[in-house]
Amino acid sequence: MARSAAILFALAIAAPAGAQVQFRAETTVVYLDVVVRDARGRPVTDLQAADFEVLEDGGVQPLVWFDRSNAASAAGLPAASAKPPSAAFASNSDLSQGPPQSIFAIVFHQLTTEPRARATQAAHALVDRLAPGDYAGIYVFDKELRELAAFTRDRGALHGAIRATSMTSPDFRTDSYRRGSAEDSGSPMPGSIGDPGLWVRTMRPYEAVQEGKAFRGLVEVLDGYVGRRAVVLFSEGLAVPEVIPRLELVTDAAAPAHVSFYTIDAAGLRAGGPPSPAARRLTADELSSVSSPARLAPSRIPEMDPSRGLRPLAELTGGLYVADTNDLRRALARVDADRRSYYVMAYRAVSDAPAGPRAIEVRVKRPNTLVRARTGLGHGSLGVGSPRQSQSR
Repeated sequence: MARSAAILFALAIAAPAGAQVQFRAETTVVYLDVVVRDARGRPVTDLQAADFEVLEDGGVQPLVWFDRSNAASAAGLPAASAKPPSAAFASNSDLSQGPPQSIFAIVFHQLTTEPRARATQAAHALVDRLAPGDYAGIYVFDKELRELAAFTRDRGALHGAIRATSMTSPDFRTDSYRRGSAEDSGSPMPGSIGDPGLWVRTMRPYEAVQEGKAFRGLVEVLDGYVGRRAVVLFSEGLAVPEVIPRLELVTDAAAPAHVSFYTIDAAGLRAGGPPSPAARRLTADELSSVSSPARLAPSRIPEMDPSRGLRPLAELTGGLYVADTNDLRRALARVDADRRSYYVMAYRAVSDAPAGPRAIEVRVKRPNTLVRARTGLGHGSLGVGSPRQSQSR
């Protein structure tokens, strides 16, 4: 418990608190990454700057930067050049290399031997596809969250961390986990020490606490960075039903921060199991063409979710859920394409606005679309710059 808290504290201080960047003329630029989907959940990739309207505390904010090249390239369309920054904006920031592309965490969660092998192979392929502006970090979750590689663009460091994951046996959910104990390979009586049911009932509440704490901690860390923020989670399922209330808190925190979870069921094809349920249909409220804090209803997740929490964690945060496949490398290609389908835009924050939280609303001039973006600012604003740019509090 103490080590888990220490890790989350270390993660918190590694990220820029508040992510407020003050430029030379004391102008604060708010950077937004915006995802737009149609009624079937597919990315909308052909929008222009004139199709967007950004409001802060109800007031329309002129855009000083707009770039649709990520959305277009992910869809295989010709990438339009970014809108040049305005003169006032250019004088206050260094955009010689443009805004960062994305920052994401790869998490290996309680994987047994074969799923871990599939997941690490897929993760190697994902690192090989890093774009010049991408940052990634590697984490493993057995008893608690451990950082193996901090956010970096160094492919060598990332590959090394993934290899460490594949070579290190998990210390919590080993292949004997479901048997109850490695020492008792027989068929124990129900309620005895070797009974798998007793083992699971005893450990699941502990797992649920640690899962909720770890995922919420990752959301808070990523919330402090600029760029498209995401968690790519390889897992065989979460500690349901105990984790469900904590998972709802995670999704409630991730949605306004626009941190997406891409969940991959690394168990692959499950023999004799029920088929995966159909994807959740988007509601009329979600297809409002507006990203607004007022439209974020509290998450509700079924207690007996057949995906063991993985599908709702993805769907409620704007990511994708992958299951029923042993070819995780091909599945990750789809995840990577979806993760890159977003628009980049920025505006100058209201300099004379009172201190405190501010509401951000993004409107799209196309009906029946789902719009996901950050819906508020805390004590500061998100500035345009690299994840490692010096910050001011």
